[in-house]
Amino acid sequence: MKHNFPVVLREICTTNDHEKSVKIPNRLAVLRTDTKHTLGIVSTKYELLKHADVVNGFRKALKDERYEETIKLAKNGAQLYATYSLPEHTVEIRPNDRVSLQFIVKNSYDGTNALHIMLGAFRLVCTNGMIIGKRFSTFTQKHVGSEAETIDATKLKEKVDTITAQFQKTLPLMQSMAETPVTIDHDELFNPKQLHIPKYLTELATEEYIRADDQSLWGFYNALTWAITHKMKRESPATEIWYLTLAWKEATKDLK
Repeated sequence: MKHNFPVVLREICTTNDHEKSVKIPNRLAVLRTDTKHTLGIVSTKYELLKHADVVNGFRKALKDERYEETIKLAKNGAQLYATYSLPEHTVEIRPNDRVSLQFIVKNSYDGTNALHIMLGAFRLVCTNGMIIGKRFSTFTQKHVGSEAETIDATKLKEKVDTITAQFQKTLPLMQSMAETPVTIDHDELFNPKQLHIPKYLTELATEEYIRADDQSLWGFYNALTWAITHKMKRESPATEIWYLTLAWKEATKDLK
């Protein structure tokens, strides 16, 4: 499904008992004109920040980098999820275990969120996706105000550079995870009620944890991210991001 489909704002009307058209005040519909799907109901202050402009803005910000782009859409295109992996920006957690920098970009037409850019990582040894850091949003741009319809490539490049620097700063924490042994039983470690992650995923993560035989916080974190990245029953980028955020929070909660 392409991300650059046509989308417009339209007034919303209903009919009364006399079948007269009545305009609904202070509300607009976000209409996808190629499929006629209504993607969201928003306020009249809402401005469209189009998926295509977000993607093009990010491509411009990364024009001097080698990157791999993945784009997914959800809810008939109302939500965009794009990832940009930068294989030349890698850190080594321990010998033969490296992760590369990844940006996770969210945009929506349904009012669920502003533009979000999050710091992520991609584990090369087993292709796990990760969310790095407890802050869910590293950079946001709302869909209201005078600049809502545009992406400032220069400003975006500054944010990308800032996040790239943050990635390097997480290396000691990830190395600490790899050096910190887990001393509790794996059934307690992967308790789905404690993790707030579905039982079937925690069971698969337990099996991967045992198979990998890495009884460290890094091993625990990677078992969880492997299950979340590869084994979710229904594709849902938003849910995957949320579970990955919970995994990072749990794995680092006792580290300084």
